[in-house]
Amino acid sequence: MKTIVTTILLFICIKSFSQGGFKINESNQVVWQKIYEDPLINFDDLVSTIKSNARCSDIDVYDDKITFIIQDVEPYTKGFSRMSTPFYILGKFKGFFTIDYKDHRYRITGNKLQVSIPLVNITSQLSTPKYEYTPYEEAVIKKGQFRKDFANKYYVLIENTLDREFKIIKSTDDNW
Repeated sequence: MKTIVTTILLFICIKSFSQGGFKINESNQVVWQKIYEDPLINFDDLVSTIKSNARCSDIDVYDDKITFIIQDVEPYTKGFSRMSTPFYILGKFKGFFTIDYKDHRYRITGNKLQVSIPLVNITSQLSTPKYEYTPYEEAVIKKGQFRKDFANKYYVLIENTLDREFKIIKSTDDNW
């Protein structure tokens, strides 16, 4: 009986702290990081992929590192109801990304993430909706931790969007 209870508690603890590649850093900022491996991808392939993406700007290429800003990324919402999903998940987002490359492995790190949230205009209902970029920290962090709805459900939507945006094929372990 103790074994069953311990196993259930361990599963609940692991599940409650799983946010995919999202973390809160020391500065209380949301950071997304994931490591990928593909023996067919080299550094030049990554550079050309980023340079050919129209949403990428301010691209800097170093020895084994690429930095860039990506913006106006539409979330991939398949499997999520638009009526019950919060605005901070459904809005276009942007951020500063770094790709570090070594031995057919690459680590993508995204920070300064922001999401466009519609501004409420109570003076005119007929005006075109306006959007404002808001830091992810304001939307997904509550009391120094990820909001429960983000940590348990919505992070998957953003992570799937990032995977599709970078056309990533295979994820690997976190041993960098």
